[in-house]
Amino acid sequence: MTTTILKIQKSTPHAPLKGRGRIVSQGFTLIEVMIGLALSLIAMVVVLQVFSVSSSRKSVIVGGAEAQQIASVASFQMGRVFRIGGSGFANARSAIGCPIAATKSGQILPIPTVLTAPFDGVNQTIRVIPVLVYAGTGGNGSDVLVTISDSSEVSTAEYDFDGAAGATSIVVKNSNGIRAKDFLLATNPVDPLVANPDVCTVVQVNSTFATYNYAAAPRLATVTAIPLGVTSVYNTSGALSLYPLSTRMLNLGQTPSFHIYGVDDKNRLLQKDLLQLSGSATSVMAENIVDFRVLYGVDTDDDGVLNDWVAPTGSWSAATLSAGTAAATRQIKQILAIRTALVVRSAEAAADAEPKTSYVMFNDIAALKQTVTIATNQQKRRHQVLESIVPLRNLRLPQPPPSL
Repeated sequence: MTTTILKIQKSTPHAPLKGRGRIVSQGFTLIEVMIGLALSLIAMVVVLQVFSVSSSRKSVIVGGAEAQQIASVASFQMGRVFRIGGSGFANARSAIGCPIAATKSGQILPIPTVLTAPFDGVNQTIRVIPVLVYAGTGGNGSDVLVTISDSSEVSTAEYDFDGAAGATSIVVKNSNGIRAKDFLLATNPVDPLVANPDVCTVVQVNSTFATYNYAAAPRLATVTAIPLGVTSVYNTSGALSLYPLSTRMLNLGQTPSFHIYGVDDKNRLLQKDLLQLSGSATSVMAENIVDFRVLYGVDTDDDGVLNDWVAPTGSWSAATLSAGTAAATRQIKQILAIRTALVVRSAEAAADAEPKTSYVMFNDIAALKQTVTIATNQQKRRHQVLESIVPLRNLRLPQPPPSL
């Protein structure tokens, strides 16, 4: 019988594996782990630094683009209104410079208590002037601008009276183009280039007025009595009865623009409707508007060509142009364009290595250049200055206008 003896070897710790002349170890040593963590931290710091610079630059670019977009939209909206300033009356000598009388529901417009800041510096006697600038009366020392224009299909045409006007109606020789709810402007027959203009009255045609049917009988309308709005709309309680037969009427259409624009202390661009066609509230056109300034482009030698830019101060101030004199009327007719500067800032601050401390307007006109300092707590916001030249094309129309 054969006996098998089993040999049991004592176990020993695993020894490094040997192969082809080199030792293969398993895992990482503590030193290797620490070196890896250190390299990872360095890489993370570099990435975060790059991201921070990129994010800062992005904020700067986005803030600048945002400010530029706000300025562009606000400038376009105002420019569209300013461009048609004087439409319907710019070449009517009996209207320019005339103080306006308008009443709504028994209340004389504009209501004095409603003209709060930034419009509280505007004269309560609104005159028939295409654009009128009140320098420095708005928020942050900005300008305030009043503009008037019509919306009539027969713009610039004048209607002759034919009979005494009453409290509830007016008689004209021809009602061509007059519709229900149109606004009419009764002008003084005296040429303001010769004598001081009298009051101009704004009334509204009653909704019961039936427009002449030219399709049925194509001819000029005969003498027509036009009913005026009742006290709940717009009238002047019989003021038209004081006007002589030589009085002329201008048709302003159903939505004439009698507006004021200005910036308040909260950096908002505001618009107010003086006739209150859309209510008495003041509407906000844009926010983050820092400044708004205006220059007049004038024809100083009466050759029909703009040859100088002037500030709306001194001899070109609102007080001078609205004085109601023959000299003031001549000056008004010399204004052929306006130049606006709108300063806008971004909604939020952005880190900037070189924050701007001031902005400049009208930089190309040494005598009219305006530099304004940016408040220290606002210097990290991006500021944009957008300048526009708006021609007042209606002041170039030939005179006198057609008479209907």
